[in-house]
Order: sequence, then structure tokens, then C-alpha cells
Amino acid sequence: GVTGSDVKLLQILLRDTPGVYPEGLVTGYFGPLTQKAVVKFQESNRQKILAPIGLSAGTGYVGSATRGALNQAVSLTN
Repeated sequence: GVTGSDVKLLQILLRDTPGVYPEGLVTGYFGPLTQKAVVKFQESNRQKILAPIGLSAGTGYVGSATRGALNQAVSLTN
């Protein structure tokens, strides 16, 4: 239920990651679709995000490891 410009940026990054956020909605609202996309992103980057903290499934929480992987994905595409 979080809203704001940070959520919009997150949605843009997820939208621009192939196969992660097919809905591609940039609303600024962190709802179920955005959470589902975060989980997909986390699971597609399991070794970087989940494995170091002992998780096998995405949580949908955008912590430091997820933010770092998103930033890295963006820098690779620019």
C-alpha cells in the first residue's frame, strides 16, 4: 500500500526488466502486481538476492540486496 515517486521508479525498473512485470503499470502504488513483479525479479536473481540470506523464494520486500540488484541491472542496460 505504499505510494510515491520511489514506487514509480521501482515500477519503471521492473517494467524494463524482461519477463518480470508484463503489466508494466507505473502508478506509484505498491500493490499486488508490483509485489508479484518484485518476487519474480528476486527469484530470477536468486544467487544475488536470496541465497546470501538463506531464502529460496522471493518475498516481495525491496531491501538492500534487491535495490542493489535493480541498480546493477539498470547500469548494465545503460
